[in-house]
Amino acid sequence: ADWVAEWCPERPGPYELHMQYMSCEGQEEREIAGPAWQLVVEPVLRVQGQHLPARSVTQLTVLSRLAGPIERWPETLLPQASMGYNMIHFTPIQP
Repeated sequence: ADWVAEWCPERPGPYELHMQYMSCEGQEEREIAGPAWQLVVEPVLRVQGQHLPARSVTQLTVLSRLAGPIERWPETLLPQASMGYNMIHFTPIQP
């Protein structure tokens, strides 16, 4: 008979899954580990309640320490907006 398992991840990201089961061949029981599966759960993005496909995000990572004073970030980042980036990821600023 086929086995069916359902898994509902709560967060997007990379996962590795594997199955373990008991085999009853003859009089002997033993645990069997199946192969590992690697998969990526895509995030669900919404803008103003509308679904936004993940592939529509064009992200630029900015090294915060090298971007100059925060007050000048809007003018510093303006050229990147004209290049088609629609999301900016700022690296954390460490003290």
